[in-house]
Amino acid sequence: MHILMATAEALGHCTSDLVVNRSTLHRLREEHRRKETQRIQESFIDKLSDTQAMVVHWDGKVLPDLIGKIKVERIAVLVSYNGESKFLGAPKLISATGENIATAVFDTLSKWNILDRVEGMSFDTTSTNTGPTNGACAQLQRMLGRNLLTLPCRHHILEIYLRSVFDLHFKVTQAPEVSIFERFAKAWPNIDTSSFKSGLDCEDIKSHISDGICNDIKQFCHSQLQKTFVRADYEEFLRLVLTCTLDVKGDIFLENISFS
Repeated sequence: MHILMATAEALGHCTSDLVVNRSTLHRLREEHRRKETQRIQESFIDKLSDTQAMVVHWDGKVLPDLIGKIKVERIAVLVSYNGESKFLGAPKLISATGENIATAVFDTLSKWNILDRVEGMSFDTTSTNTGPTNGACAQLQRMLGRNLLTLPCRHHILEIYLRSVFDLHFKVTQAPEVSIFERFAKAWPNIDTSSFKSGLDCEDIKSHISDGICNDIKQFCHSQLQKTFVRADYEEFLRLVLTCTLDVKGDIFLENISFS
């Protein structure tokens, strides 16, 4: 502060008009952030129509705290409406219980003054969210005093089907990690990835793949790539499928494939 004051004085400024106290600067920054938040919220509400319905989305994530080196649970809350989305905040949770999640979502919606506009909710399918009594969805509806349209995450729903198929063909495990995948991940650094063969070189795989199936896969991927993707992971998956789709002679099919 002594250096700042001396520099300001040398440059001809009136030091009595300058605010250099750290506590004062901190209070001014807090006040500025409060006013800016209020301005953003008001401008957001002004752009909405009177009958604008919304879907609230939330998901939790463990992140490093802004102060210190500890990690904390935060829940990202956003709303979607009329093809658009708005991030509302990422409040910190003491613990990721259904009650705490519902309270965080409710308080965030209340701060933005859009409680009466929410008609649906999108969430992952963990028991913390979907519990019939203490889940975040049930408690949020009780807080709002009305039922909402439930839109569980399609990724998590498809994981349930995929897990059933996996359990049918592999040994069922209760461990958080699948041992065969763990062993493969550990062995990967020692695998020569510069030399490999396609699946058609394996008779077991080749016997299950016909020319018609390959052509159907190619046509399906090309038709889907003509659409607009909200999520880039679907587009990437289709392009990877096309990259690895083999033609009748076993050559890699790379026609009209481009990656960003």
